[in-house]
Amino acid sequence: MRFDGDEGTATLFILGLALALLAFTALVTDGGLALAMQREAANIAEEAARAGVQVIDEEALRAENGVVRVDPRAGKAAALARAEALISESDFAGQVVSADTLCRDEGCTVRIELERETTLLGIVGKDSIQTSVRRSARLAVGVEEEEG
Repeated sequence: MRFDGDEGTATLFILGLALALLAFTALVTDGGLALAMQREAANIAEEAARAGVQVIDEEALRAENGVVRVDPRAGKAAALARAEALISESDFAGQVVSADTLCRDEGCTVRIELERETTLLGIVGKDSIQTSVRRSARLAVGVEEEEG
């Protein structure tokens, strides 16, 4: 039995369902890529900060008082070099927007900003996703117990 005015109702329903399924697939796919990119940026920033904090100011260490501290200039250079090496070694398919480092006597902070093109969200006008992470490492000398 057929009612008047029902022609095409099923087609509209199927079309709406297909569009909703495509939108969900786009969110899952590109959302997963965004999470992976965030994790990759965090790993790079953490390792670069550790590389920077390992550069000790030898002049201060050899001085009479023997202070152990990070060499800010050399630490920054080491952290940026390590970040660049890790980015070139990784299978990251996007681009590095920026990478900067701040090293002081007590530690180093590295900020990495990455961007990549979306896979499916480009259909709705979202052409790229971007993430920015900041990680720090601090100098610890002669640690006998955890600070609390």
